[in-house]
Amino acid sequence: MAGLTGVGYGPLAVRKQVVEGMNYEFFCNARVVYPGTDWHPAMVLIYKPLKGNAVIKKISKIEGR
Repeated sequence: MAGLTGVGYGPLAVRKQVVEGMNYEFFCNARVVYPGTDWHPAMVLIYKPLKGNAVIKKISKIEGR
């Protein structure tokens, strides 16, 4: 998550999937980096190829009921 600004992510759980590389899906607490903001749940999907750097593929806010 290096280089991302504006939102902080605190990973709580992860699952992995082996592909031609590795998919990681992180369940996180996320919060806009501003005083007094609330945390909200989010999913972050990261792909790490066999060679090269990891890439953030998707970040999704999880909406409440």
